[in-house]
Amino acid sequence: MKFIVEEQQRGLLFKNGKFIKMLTPGKHVFFGAGHKVELFQVKDVFAPSGCGLDVLLRDSALADSLEVVDVLDGTVALHYMDGHFRGALSAAKYAFWKSGRKHEFRHVSMAEPQIGADVAAYMFARIPERFYTKIDVPACYKACLCYDGVFIRLLDEGAYYFWNSGVKVDVYPVETSLLMIVEGQENLTFGKVDLRINVTLADAIEVVNLRINAALADAIEIVDVLDETVALHYTDGHFSNALPAGKHAVWKACGEHEFRHVSMAEPQIGADVAAYIFADMPEHLYTKIDVPACHKAYLCYDGVFVRLLDEGAYYFWNNGVKVDAYPVDTRLLQMNIQGQEILTLDKVAVRINFVCRYKITDYVKIHMEVADYEAQIHVLAQLALREYVGRFRLDELLESKAEVAGFVFGSLKAKEAELYVTFHDSGVKDIILPGEIREIMNTVLVAEKRAQANVITRREEVASTRSLLNTAKLMDENQTLLRLKELEYLEKICSNVSSVSVNGGGDLLGQLASMLKPA
Repeated sequence: MKFIVEEQQRGLLFKNGKFIKMLTPGKHVFFGAGHKVELFQVKDVFAPSGCGLDVLLRDSALADSLEVVDVLDGTVALHYMDGHFRGALSAAKYAFWKSGRKHEFRHVSMAEPQIGADVAAYMFARIPERFYTKIDVPACYKACLCYDGVFIRLLDEGAYYFWNSGVKVDVYPVETSLLMIVEGQENLTFGKVDLRINVTLADAIEVVNLRINAALADAIEIVDVLDETVALHYTDGHFSNALPAGKHAVWKACGEHEFRHVSMAEPQIGADVAAYIFADMPEHLYTKIDVPACHKAYLCYDGVFVRLLDEGAYYFWNNGVKVDAYPVDTRLLQMNIQGQEILTLDKVAVRINFVCRYKITDYVKIHMEVADYEAQIHVLAQLALREYVGRFRLDELLESKAEVAGFVFGSLKAKEAELYVTFHDSGVKDIILPGEIREIMNTVLVAEKRAQANVITRREEVASTRSLLNTAKLMDENQTLLRLKELEYLEKICSNVSSVSVNGGGDLLGQLASMLKPA
C-alpha cells in the first residue's frame, strides 16, 4: 500500500485499529492488510477520531510535534498564534500542530461573571458568542446589575461583557435624563430589556505556513500587522490598499513597497490618514459619518457620549466599538402645533393652529439632560394654549386673538433655561370654529351688514329729499333760475326725441315752453 503525505499535512498510521506512528510529509509504503491512515492539515487543530488524545501522546515523536493545552473547568484559554489572537477555548484538552508556529495560551478565570478590562474589546469578534454576553447601557441611563436575581451594583453608561458561566446576569436600565410623562399615561414601569448585541467582524487575511527558500525570500516582502492595527500599503509612493491584522506578502517586482502602521485603538481615524485613501480601503475596516451643513452631531462610543461633531465628514475604525452619531439642526427651527381642540369657558370646542420659532443654545446639555426636547416643547405649548383659552368665552377669545400668542410665548420663554433653547417668536395661525357655531356666526354677520346697509340707504334718501327741497325753494324765489331749469329739461327732451310735430302758428321754442307752464 502506497500513501503520500503533502507538505502541509501530517498522518497517523493505524493497523487493525491500533496506532502505529506519525507520518511526516513524503511517500510511504505499507505491507500487509489492515492499514489505515488519518490525515490532518497542520494549520488546523489536532482532533483525531481514531484514538484518544492521551493514548496518542504516548508516542514521543507525535508529542514533540504538538502543542498541548489543558483548560480547566471554570476557565477559558485565550489562544494566540504567532502573537495574533485566534480565539477562546473552553474547558477540555486541546492539541495544535507546531509546524513552525508559536502558540501561546492565556488562562482566564470565569469565576467572576463580568469580564475584566484585560480582555480587549476587539477579541470578542473571534470569541464564540456562546462564551459571553454583551450588555450596553445607553447614554443618559444607569442599570441595576443582578446575579441570579441578587443586586450587585449600579452600572454607568457604557459596554459590559459577562461570561456565560452559569450565573444568570440581568440588567434593569433606568433613564437619568429629564423624563416626560405622556398625556393620559398614569404609571411608568421599567421591564426587563434584552441589551445583548452580537458583534461580527470579517476574518483577517493572512499568509500562513510559508516554507520560503532563498530564491523566494529574495522575491517577496513580508509585513506582519499586529492586532488592533492596520497597515497602509504604498507602492512606488502611491496608496495601494489597507492590510488588516495578520501576516502578508507582496512581490518585490511589483514596485517599491512601503507600509505605514496605524493604530485602531482609538475609534476615530486621525487627520494623518487622507480622505482619498478610503476610496481604495475595504469598507469593512471603517465607517463614514457625514454631518450635513448647518448641523452638529452627538458622537457616542458604545452608547456613551464623547463629544459634539461640527459639519463635515468623519471616519471611524471598525474596531469593536459601536459608533453612533445623532445629527441636530443648528438653524432657526419652526414647530407647528396643528389642530389643537380646546374647550372655551362657555364649552365651545375650537381648534387652534399655533406656530413658534426657536433655536438650540446648548447642543450638549439638551442631548444629555432632556429626553426628546421637541416633544417637550410641543407639550409646553399645548398646555399654555389650553390654560389661556379655558379662561375666556368664545366671543372674548375671538376679540383677544392677538393676546393668545403673547401669553404662550411668555410661558415658553420661562422654560428656556430648562430646555436649553431660546424662543424667537410665536403666533396663532388659525382659530377654527365648529360647523354649527360657524353657521350661526355667519348668520349674525349677514344680519348686521344688512342692518348697516338699510341705515345707510335711509340716510341717503333723507339727504336726497332735503336737497330737492332746497332746490325747489331757490327756483321759487328766482324766476331766472326756474327758466334755466326749464331750458335744461327741454334740451334733454330734444336730445331723446327724433322728431317733434308742432300745430298752429308760433315758434317751436315758445310752444315747447308753454307746454311746461302751469295751467
